[in-house]
Amino acid sequence: MTPAPLATSSLDSMLAIQLTVAWAGESKGAGRLGWWETDLVDPRGGGDLFQRLLPRTHLWAALQGARDAARRTEQEALAKLADRDQLRTLFHLGFELDERLAERLSELKRSGTSPVDALPLPIHFDQAFTPDALDAALGKPKQPAYEVVPGGRLMKSGMPAAPEVAVKNLAAALFPLPDRYPLPFYRVAAT
Repeated sequence: MTPAPLATSSLDSMLAIQLTVAWAGESKGAGRLGWWETDLVDPRGGGDLFQRLLPRTHLWAALQGARDAARRTEQEALAKLADRDQLRTLFHLGFELDERLAERLSELKRSGTSPVDALPLPIHFDQAFTPDALDAALGKPKQPAYEVVPGGRLMKSGMPAAPEVAVKNLAAALFPLPDRYPLPFYRVAAT
C-alpha cells in the first residue's frame, strides 16, 4: 500500500522538530541535554571541523550527524522492547516516512540554503540552550498524555493520521526532560 503523498511543508515541519531535538540532545559538554555523546553543531565543538571541511553545507552536515546519533540512540532503546516493528517514535516513523525524510534532508542540503532559511525551526541553534526555551518551543501549549512504561513513554492516544501531528506530540512528550532520552512512542496495529 502506497502512503498518501505528504506536502513538502509537512516534511519540513517534521525535520525541523527532529533536528531541534537532535541538537538539544547533544552532549552536556555543549551545554545541552547529553542524551547522545555528540557535539557536532556547536562551533566550539565539532561544528568548527565541519565548517572547515564543508564550508557550504557545514550546518546541514552537523545537524544530520546529530540526527543520526539520535536515531541510533532510539534504535538501541527500541531493540530492548517487544514488538518494536509496531512502535513509532520521533526518529523512527516507519520505513517509508523515514526514507522520505532522509530524501528531503538530502535535497535541502544540496539546495545551498541554510537550515535557518529552509526550515521552520522553533529554536535558533546559535542561541544558548535552555530547557525552558525548548519546552516553550516543543512542549507547549499542550502536553500529550502518556504513560511511563518500562523502556519509554507510551502515548495514550492512537497515532494521529497526520504524521506531522504525531511528531509534534512525540516531541512534546519529551517533557519533563529526564537525564536520559525518554523514548516517547506510539504503538500501531500490525500490518
